[in-house]
Amino acid sequence: MKYLCDWSDYYDPNIPKEERQWTHHQLWSMLTGFNVALNDPYALASSGGTKTVDEMDRIAKQAVKDKLDSLVKECETSIVN
Repeated sequence: MKYLCDWSDYYDPNIPKEERQWTHHQLWSMLTGFNVALNDPYALASSGGTKTVDEMDRIAKQAVKDKLDSLVKECETSIVN
């Protein structure tokens, strides 16, 4: 509650309401033995946030394409030599 109540010394009005709620939820989870969420949107915001399924699919397809291209190039080089 200390992050949600404006009378608390821990309350910061500069933090958005949603982030204060997230902080409270994380702290409550730690204190009560529940799992802490690892996909914290506020922590991940600095690295571009969480990826969507479409973004992950695009990244995976590009990685496969890059690997296949490098293997084809390696094979072509070994055939020429």
